[in-house]
Amino acid sequence: MVLGFDGCTYNILLPLIKKGKLPNFASMIEGGVSGDLRSTVPPLSGPAWATFTTGKLPGKHGIYDFFRNLPQEYSCTPINNSFLSEKPFWEILSDQGRRVGVMNMLFTYPPTALNGFLIAGRETPSEEVAYTFPEGLKDEILSQDPGYKVELHRNISRTRHFLGQVVKRLECQERINAYLMKKYPSDLATSFFAIPDILNHVFWSCMDKEHPNHTKKEEDKFLPLIEDCFITLDNIVGSRLREMDDDTILIIMSDHGAGPLHKTVQINRWLKDEGLFSLKEAYKDRKSLTLLLVKKALGFLIHKASSIDIFGIRRIIGLKTREKRRAFARHKMVEWSGTKAYAGRSGEYGMHINLKGREGQGTVEPGDGYEKLRDHIIGSLSGLRDPENNNKVFRKIWKREELYEGKHMKDAPDIIFDFGSNPYLPGDSLLAETVFEPVPAGGLAGMHRDYGVFIAKGSGVKKGAAIEGAHICDIAPTILYLMGARLPTDMDGKVLKEMLESPETFGEVRYDEEMKTTDSEKENVIYSDEETEAISKRLSDLGYL
Repeated sequence: MVLGFDGCTYNILLPLIKKGKLPNFASMIEGGVSGDLRSTVPPLSGPAWATFTTGKLPGKHGIYDFFRNLPQEYSCTPINNSFLSEKPFWEILSDQGRRVGVMNMLFTYPPTALNGFLIAGRETPSEEVAYTFPEGLKDEILSQDPGYKVELHRNISRTRHFLGQVVKRLECQERINAYLMKKYPSDLATSFFAIPDILNHVFWSCMDKEHPNHTKKEEDKFLPLIEDCFITLDNIVGSRLREMDDDTILIIMSDHGAGPLHKTVQINRWLKDEGLFSLKEAYKDRKSLTLLLVKKALGFLIHKASSIDIFGIRRIIGLKTREKRRAFARHKMVEWSGTKAYAGRSGEYGMHINLKGREGQGTVEPGDGYEKLRDHIIGSLSGLRDPENNNKVFRKIWKREELYEGKHMKDAPDIIFDFGSNPYLPGDSLLAETVFEPVPAGGLAGMHRDYGVFIAKGSGVKKGAAIEGAHICDIAPTILYLMGARLPTDMDGKVLKEMLESPETFGEVRYDEEMKTTDSEKENVIYSDEETEAISKRLSDLGYL
C-alpha cells in the first residue's frame, strides 16, 4: 500500500508526534524505516508527482507544471494524463498481471483501462465527467456516499469553516477508499491526499511564530483545527496499518517539503529594469497604469473574499468576473519586439527567452545569441539580494539542460530558479512597481522545499532504521522490485534495497529492455474553455498561476 500526502513535511509531523498527537505516524517511524525524500528541482508538485509515478525525471515524462506552454501564442493549457509520456508504475504492474487500485493520484484523468480500479485525480475538470475505471464505478461510489467529490477541496479559504470541512472530506475520501479496497482486493493500493500542501500554502503563518504575518490571534483561532486535520490523516494511517497482513508493506511519501514564504520576486520587473522586457506604450502612461492597478486591486479583493467564503461568495464573484479576466489577455500588453526574456508562471519557477522561430514574436536569435543572453541573465540575477536583509535570493540558477535530458527537455523553461530554503516565490506580474513584494496577510504563507518524507513499514522492512539519499524517482522502481515485477531499463531512479533487512530474499532487480521509452505520443486531451477556467482557478488558489 502507498499513501501519498502532498507536501507533507517532518517540520510539522515531528512536533505533533512529540506531543503525542500522531501515534500512527510514530508507529510507522519506530517500526520501520524513515528519512528525507529528495524532490525534483525545482520542488514542484506537477513534475514531482509525475517523477514519483514513473521513476523518470521531467525531461523524459514531460511534466514541468500543471500547464503546457504554447509559446507561439504566449499562452498555456492545463495538462492531464494524456500529456504524461511515460507509464506510471501501476500501469506497469497491471500489464504484468497484478491487480491495482488507484485512488485520486495525479495525472490519472482521463481514466486509463487497467487490471483493477481507478478514481481520477484533481485534474478532473468537474464532478459531471466520467472519472473512474471501470466507468460504472462512479455510480457505485455515489451510491455509497452521494456527497463524494473527486476534487474534495474546492473553494479553498482561510476560514475555520474550511478547516472543519477538511476533516469531513478526508473522512469521506477514506471511507470510499476503504470500501473499494475491501470489495476489490488488489496487489497494490495507492492513494493521494492533497490536504497537507493546501494547509502549508494557506496556513503556514499560523504554524510559524517567525513568519512576518504571524499573529497570536490567528494561531489561537486556526492551529487547533489545523492539528485536527493532521490527526485525521494519522487516523487514515492507522486504518491502513490495521489492514496489513504479514506480506504487506505500507509506504508513506510526499512529493516535497514545505517552509515559509515571505516575499514574491517579480521577475518581469527585474527584466524591465535590465532593459530586457517592455510593455506597449498604451500601458505605460499613468492613466492606463492606474486602470490596470485598479483591476489588480479588484483581483486582490476577490482573493480576500475567501475569508468569508462560507456561503460560496468567492465562487459567485468569480462567475461574474470570469469573462472579464479572460478578455484581459496579459500577453497583449507586452511589446514583444522590445522583449528578450519573460517570466514563466509562478508554478514554473523559470524564465523563457523570446526566441525566434519558437515564440510567436521572437526577437532572440537561436544559437550564440540565445546562449549569450542566458549567460548574461544568469550571471546578473544569481547575485540578487533582498534589500531589506541582504539575504541571497537564489541558491542557484540553472540552464534547463543542466537539470534535464530527454525528448521533453524542450518543454522546460530556458532558465530554472532554485531558491533552496530561501522564503521566496517567483512572480510574473506585468504591473509590479518593485522587484520584491512582501506576501500580503491572508495570502499565500508557505511554499515548497526540497525534502519530503519517506516512511515504510512491513514485511522484510528494517525496524527503527534511518534511510539516507532517497530520491522521489526511486519510489517507482522500488515498488516494482518489491512486487517482483520487471523494470524499464531507462528509469532514472534506483531500487532502495537499503530499506530491507535481507534484500537477497527479494531476489535480483529484473530489467526489461523492451519496456524502455518509445517515441510514441498520446493524443493530448484538451479541456474546454469552461473546464480550463475551473482548473486554473483551483491552481491559482495555491500559487501555481
